[in-house]
Amino acid sequence: MYCPDLEALKANRGVTQNYSGNGRAEVQEFVEGIDVSCLVKVSDGLAEILLCWDELVGIDSELYIRGLGVSIPSIIDRSVYQDKIVRILKVLSEFSDVDSLVVVSFRINTEGEANVIELHTDLVGDLVADHLLPASSPEFDFFHFLIDFSVGLNLFNPKCNFSPTLLYFDISSGRGESNEVQKKHNIIRLGSNRLNLIEFNRRLQLLVPDMYLYPEHCEWQMIAK
Repeated sequence: MYCPDLEALKANRGVTQNYSGNGRAEVQEFVEGIDVSCLVKVSDGLAEILLCWDELVGIDSELYIRGLGVSIPSIIDRSVYQDKIVRILKVLSEFSDVDSLVVVSFRINTEGEANVIELHTDLVGDLVADHLLPASSPEFDFFHFLIDFSVGLNLFNPKCNFSPTLLYFDISSGRGESNEVQKKHNIIRLGSNRLNLIEFNRRLQLLVPDMYLYPEHCEWQMIAK
């Protein structure tokens, strides 16, 4: 839950504690910005980026932080987080006896500074692998690639193109729940114009008019240019 000030923090402490297994709530500083994740392949002492996507995150009228969707390819210039990703790739390359796929996630604040949020080895989540990727690149089967790679049958990078595609969640119900969207979703193929994300923001504001804060990707991209 997002608390814009101390009074909101005090008022909502009990709400957040109710979601906790031990009745305690952790308080952290909220970093305003945008989110980008990269899928990294680690094999034979070499770590390299396969693809990147943006995670569209907003805050609803009840001040819950909500994932609103994901889009691929990322519209964020990689130079913004180049220094951080180079360091991470160097560390991952030290695992010379490991073959694995690793997701590296960043939050880029309003000053353009990239913060490493998490590194995880899983099946990505947020419908990226099972819905977004095949919608963007029908010839790429993530799970087929993952299985082949895991058993050593295919250590080469997939050769495919990802056309600009958005997957946005239906958040009309389930506000505040941990599975807030129950994975209902819609796909928008953006063609060749990545800045159609601006049109996506317009549609999102019509669909969900009571958000406290919408994703900042479009505004940030326009300022950066």
